[in-house]
Amino acid sequence: MGEYHSNIKDEHWSNTNIMTKHINNLASIYNNTVTEVFDKYNNNNTYSSSNNSNNNIIYTTIVESKIPVSPKLRNKPSPNGGVIYKPKEGERVDVLEKITDRYYRVKVNGYYGYIAKSFIK
Repeated sequence: MGEYHSNIKDEHWSNTNIMTKHINNLASIYNNTVTEVFDKYNNNNTYSSSNNSNNNIIYTTIVESKIPVSPKLRNKPSPNGGVIYKPKEGERVDVLEKITDRYYRVKVNGYYGYIAKSFIK
C-alpha cells in the first residue's frame, strides 16, 4: 500500500511531496482547461476588428468622457483588451456595431476597435 519509512519525518515529507505533486497536476489541468475554453470562445467570437467585413456605420457621434478615466480604443470588448488608440474628447466616432451592453465596435481616426459605452455620447 504505502512506502515503508524508518522514521515519521521521512514519511511526512514523502506524503507532503506526493500531495504537492497531485495539487500541481490538478492546477495544471485546470489552467489548461481554462485556456482551452478561453481560446475556443475567442475563436468563435473573433474580435479581429480590422479584418471584419461588416464596417457599415450605424451612426456617428463623439468621444465624451463621462467618468474621470481616459477613453481607450481596445482590441477586444473588455477592459483587459490591449489599447489600440487613445481618442481625445470630442473626437468623431463611427459606431459600427453594438457588441454587448457595455461595448461598441467603432472606427475612430482610422482605427477599428472596441470602446466602452460610457465613453461615447
